[in-house]
Amino acid sequence: MSRQLDRAGNLVEPKTDAARRVVPIPPSLGRMLRANKAEAFERGHAGPDAYVFASELGTPLGHRNIGRRGLDKATTTAKLPRLRWHDLRHLTASVLIGEGAPP
Repeated sequence: MSRQLDRAGNLVEPKTDAARRVVPIPPSLGRMLRANKAEAFERGHAGPDAYVFASELGTPLGHRNIGRRGLDKATTTAKLPRLRWHDLRHLTASVLIGEGAPP
């Protein structure tokens, strides 16, 4: 079953058939996400059904906080120009195509 978070942090069904899709990720990212979740579990901040990225309370991160506390901080630390979430979609597509995924 496909579900997504709405802006209020509720799990809801995708609105359209096009929104129901498998999003391929590189194996290296899968390993990183599993490690992130395992670390949160060890700290007592996550259970088996917890979100991969969650607040200290285990609740979903607010969409604005993800940008402010995550993306903006990461790009500043890496000395990259400011990126928007939409920019990451294009970047990810380019990387996947470069790794042999069909456009």
